[in-house]
Amino acid sequence: MLILNLLPPEEKESLRLDKMSRAAIFWGRLFLFLTCIFAALLTAIWLYLSVQVRAMEKLVDVEKGGNSLRVARELETEVAVINQKMRFLDDLQNRQVSVVDALENLAKAVPPGVSFDNFAFNAKDNKIILTGHALTREQLIVFRRALDRCPSFFGIESPVSNFVKPEDIDFNLSFVIK
Repeated sequence: MLILNLLPPEEKESLRLDKMSRAAIFWGRLFLFLTCIFAALLTAIWLYLSVQVRAMEKLVDVEKGGNSLRVARELETEVAVINQKMRFLDDLQNRQVSVVDALENLAKAVPPGVSFDNFAFNAKDNKIILTGHALTREQLIVFRRALDRCPSFFGIESPVSNFVKPEDIDFNLSFVIK
C-alpha cells in the first residue's frame, strides 16, 4: 500500500509541534497530579508526627511532676482527639482509589494514533473524563476495547458520535475507576 503525504513542509512542522505540545501538556498535568498526591501524603505524615510529638511532650511534663491529675485528663482528651483523627485518616486511606495504577493502565491501553487533549479526574466519584483525537475509527475502537478489557475501569461511556466519522475523530470518553 502506497501512502503519499502531500502536505507542505510548513504544515508538517506545524502538526509535529502541535503533537509535541499536546504530549507536553499531558505529561505536565500528570506530573502536577502526582505532585499533589505526594503533597497530600506528606501532609498526613506531618499531622501524625506533630500529634505524636505533642503527646510525648505531655508525657515528659507528667514525668517531671506537676499536677498529674490535670495532665492525665488533658492527655485523655488529647488521646481521644488523636484517635478520632487517626480513624479519619484510616477511613480516608481505605477509600482512596489507586489513581496511579489507573493511569498506568490507561497509558497501556492507548494505541498509536490516539492522543488525549484533556484529562479530568473527579475524586468524589472516581470518574475520569477524556477528550482526545484518533486518526481512524479502527484505532478508537481498539482503544475502547482495551478499556473494556482493563479490570481497573468500569461504566465506560462513549457516545455514538465518536464513531460516526471514519477518520480524524475528536472523541469523548468517561469511565469510573474501580
